[in-house]
Amino acid sequence: MWYSVTPESIANHIAQRMVKMISQSRMNGGNIDTASDDSNNIVIMDLFCGCGGNSIAFARMNSREDNSSQSVKVFAVDNNLPRLKMAAKNAAVYGVDRCSIVFVHANAIEVLNCYRHGYKTKDEENNENYISSVKHGQLQTCSGYKVGGVELLPDVLDGMFLSPPWGGLSYDDAGQYNPMESIIIKSNIIQGHDTLKQQVEGKFMNINGGELLGLAANAVLDDTNSKGLLAYFLPRNTNGVILGQIAVSSGVNGRFEMEQNVVNGKVKTITAYFCRYLHQP
Repeated sequence: MWYSVTPESIANHIAQRMVKMISQSRMNGGNIDTASDDSNNIVIMDLFCGCGGNSIAFARMNSREDNSSQSVKVFAVDNNLPRLKMAAKNAAVYGVDRCSIVFVHANAIEVLNCYRHGYKTKDEENNENYISSVKHGQLQTCSGYKVGGVELLPDVLDGMFLSPPWGGLSYDDAGQYNPMESIIIKSNIIQGHDTLKQQVEGKFMNINGGELLGLAANAVLDDTNSKGLLAYFLPRNTNGVILGQIAVSSGVNGRFEMEQNVVNGKVKTITAYFCRYLHQP
């Protein structure tokens, strides 16, 4: 099976920017939930972790000499258990501390429906609006890391990284890339967010890249308390105007930044940051 992994230099840069922006948000009034077990951590969720390239980069921020007193805790989510275990093995190769990453086997849309404005909702287990794809599966370890289901999810989120499948290997041939047309996430959620335009196929439904952005923004961003950060990892030929229109229609308030990620003088990818405080690199 073919896997795509974010180039290491790009993953490291994104991790550094996100941690700095979250720290800046806290210093400028963003709330910290002191009742949470992770109140001293910067909690970042990698919703489509794949083989773990970005999750590992986030966790390795803890080993940087210039790292702040706040540690980074990463929750790496993927709906494919063998791929999740591969990510755990890759983390071990990089020497990532076993307490820095938790691997969650779950459907991305299921996870998003568990959160609102950075906090886990209190009734997600009894919510009739979705069917859990992983109902408190058996906790296991892989290379010393915790691997389990939605029971491992944190109570509070500071940031979320989205790197969904881009629609196959032909995404670069599309001219101007449109996430609403190319990104399709299958979910077994029966009825999700009110704004979803759902296309049901049997017991599954399709959620496009615009609807995914809306769900993720609702899950992690809190405009009232100036809290939360969302990063959307996209192909280099993404149409910025269309992405802006998608953000507005998805209910994402305020400004966002599209950053070109360059390796060896060539633009490889784009990262869009959605946050009240956009920290300069």
